[in-house]
Amino acid sequence: MTDDARIEKEITARLTHETRINLDECEMEVKSEGGYVNLRGEVHSVAALRLTQVIVAQVEGVKKVSEDLLVKIPAAMGDLELTQHIEKSLEQEPNLEAREIDVNADREGRVILTGRVHSWMAFRLAEVLAWWVSGTRHVRNAIVIEPHEQDSDEELKDNLVVIMSKDNLVDPSNFHLIVVDRAVILRGQAPTSVEKGAAIRDCWYTPGVRDVIDELTVR
Repeated sequence: MTDDARIEKEITARLTHETRINLDECEMEVKSEGGYVNLRGEVHSVAALRLTQVIVAQVEGVKKVSEDLLVKIPAAMGDLELTQHIEKSLEQEPNLEAREIDVNADREGRVILTGRVHSWMAFRLAEVLAWWVSGTRHVRNAIVIEPHEQDSDEELKDNLVVIMSKDNLVDPSNFHLIVVDRAVILRGQAPTSVEKGAAIRDCWYTPGVRDVIDELTVR
């Protein structure tokens, strides 16, 4: 067995073992050439997308991961319509200087964000707002933070609380967040399964989150 074949086999095994990815519901192609891994296809959730990126990068022999994974959605949106929806969402957010952020979407639902912001909060919020638009299937956040700002688990936690407070489906006072090495532990009691699901998704939508550990109960 070649090293690339071993890498592909191990990646498939690890993704199969992770139940939150549910590889049977995905249409994913894994290809390794000299340790440079390319992932293409569809996954069923942003959680599956993020976890796939983390898991593949941890496989021995993987030098770099390039992925073009799209999240499955009920209905597509045209590229111009998707761009306009995201731009409007950014413009309505008082914590963002929307004029400093450029949005480009293609007909497949891929979104690229570029520009400059002044904080991790703005960087993360811009991406989450893009994910909240129903036609978005992938976000590449190429926004630059100027001046450079140090990131931390505490910063990530504070950002998550703000993000949840902006979600109409979520009351952050129902949840207790702990962030350790980019892994978010969610504790508390959600009034409904809808709010629980929204809180978990908000964490996965947020760039910088490595894992989400669900310890929530529903009243």
